[in-house]
Amino acid sequence: MPSLATRTPTFLSRPTDSLFLWDWATPPEWQTALRAVAPAGERLSDFRIVWESGEPQNPIQRWVIWQMRPVSYTAHQVRREIDPRFTGLTERHPREHAYWHEHSRCYRKWGGGLAKTDRLTWELYHRTGQYGQRWWVIQGPTGGHRYHLTSVEQKLLGVRSKGRMKDVPLAGDLPYAPFDQRVLAHMRQLASVAKWHRVCQYADANEARLDVEERREAEEARGALADWLDEQFSATFDEYRPIYKQAFREMPNRMSLIPKEDRPRLHDNAEFREQFVNEGT
Repeated sequence: MPSLATRTPTFLSRPTDSLFLWDWATPPEWQTALRAVAPAGERLSDFRIVWESGEPQNPIQRWVIWQMRPVSYTAHQVRREIDPRFTGLTERHPREHAYWHEHSRCYRKWGGGLAKTDRLTWELYHRTGQYGQRWWVIQGPTGGHRYHLTSVEQKLLGVRSKGRMKDVPLAGDLPYAPFDQRVLAHMRQLASVAKWHRVCQYADANEARLDVEERREAEEARGALADWLDEQFSATFDEYRPIYKQAFREMPNRMSLIPKEDRPRLHDNAEFREQFVNEGT
């Protein structure tokens, strides 16, 4: 049977700019392949591939992998009535009595407020009973990247770009891509990535008390995490660099005023990796 990298169903051709798709059924074989490499954990129900439409006024039109919490965990958090992310799930649909606010590029309730949760999170909960969070956006040439970065990853990205990039490209900023073997390669590392994060966070919180062995383990975890993140960003660097260049054009200090030697460069992994390993986050 052809690999996922070459076997893209004909009905999943790249969406066109003239066609806005509110919903797109996830091919069952995609979901099966994802669960094979990222099975459910103790507090993690599963990862789910979902079509993220965005809005006609602000389209996204990308596949996104969601981290879904178990039904029991979700129900417990809803009953606690503490976290608005969960209490909003049982309220009315977030679009009810709402309107598109052009200046802020989002929906607002009449009266000016925002709903506690967004449309897709609410709809997934009412479809599955699970609370989900966007974890990975499939776009660009390398199988995608994290939807949002943790604080550790944000600091690492800051080191990589010499402080000029604080987060990943937004969903929809990079070219459309289907789910394939490139995505699976990233997802196979989930357990290791979680371990590297735990080690980095422990080391950052206890830097002064680490013994020689713990410092060595922390350096190894930082290096491994740096390499994993660079797999996501190095090949896409040219893709999203224009986005940040445009941001510089809108700032007083334009890109042209930044010395060439200080600008972010492609394939500069060795330099930022060494700095991150030695200095941490």
